[in-house]
Amino acid sequence: MFMDGNFQSLSEIANNDDLSNSITEATIDNFEKLWMENIAQNMETILSSKSIKDLPKHEGMSAIVIAAGPSIKENHHLKMLRESDFEGIIIAVDRMFIPLLKEGIIPDYIVNADGDRENIHRFFDDPIVDEYAEQIKVIFATLAPPNAVNRFKGERYFYNAMIDNPHEKKSITKYIRYLTQKPNINTTGNVGGFGVIFAYYLKCNPIATIGLNLGYPAGTPFENTYSYLNIRKAYPDMTDEEIYTTFYQEYFHPYFKTKSYTEPIFSYYKEGLIDAAKYMVLEGYKIINCTEGGILHEDPIESMWFRDFLSTYGRKHNE
Repeated sequence: MFMDGNFQSLSEIANNDDLSNSITEATIDNFEKLWMENIAQNMETILSSKSIKDLPKHEGMSAIVIAAGPSIKENHHLKMLRESDFEGIIIAVDRMFIPLLKEGIIPDYIVNADGDRENIHRFFDDPIVDEYAEQIKVIFATLAPPNAVNRFKGERYFYNAMIDNPHEKKSITKYIRYLTQKPNINTTGNVGGFGVIFAYYLKCNPIATIGLNLGYPAGTPFENTYSYLNIRKAYPDMTDEEIYTTFYQEYFHPYFKTKSYTEPIFSYYKEGLIDAAKYMVLEGYKIINCTEGGILHEDPIESMWFRDFLSTYGRKHNE
């Protein structure tokens, strides 16, 4: 379901409801010009670079997917990982590239799923990235910003992030595949979710996540959230209280006993990841949320304290 012919689009995975359709359409409308410009400028590099299909599999090895949520700092998870004897695969979102290296952790893979030229470039623009580039593989979406693609001097592998359903007659994704000659992969809509999909693609098992909050800790001013300014602009007559009660949802994590809240875009990402996890679990994969916060807690995703994951699965558990 995640790659090429077996693919389901994100809107299909998210039950094809009105919210998922509207978010998908709005995302395409806002970013399609940038994405196509990025692909065009990346084309020479894409065609001369390796495909994600060329990567080795890591069957039976534990994996940790490191996202960039606030729980990473709050729970000192990088320090915990650095001081452990973890022998599995470390996959990190691009935003965590420099923080990991500065913490003394060398990831096996960095994953990208976004085309923003200003933000993404910053994640690669540091001498410490150059120092360790030869030891790390970066998985770029073909729509990645060219300045970031060109900034990284190590091994680059490409894939097409799914934009729509490639089985549709006028699918954008289908035509991008024809142009780039790289495989299509469903990212579930955000880079943290793609990290889990990528770990599954590598046949890692179990797959743990940290920093995948998909929301905000209770007490975070909602004026600082991702969507607030856009909502305020779209609904100028609504009070802040009305905006909060209409567009935001509070959560209590039953395992970690933490309070947080989220907004429609993150709820959308969560539903996509949960539905994707249902397929993985049917194939015998174990997906474990070790974020110790956030909104991810529904079946079939399990929860576990990160320290317990490291002690249980940190060494090669198939030995």
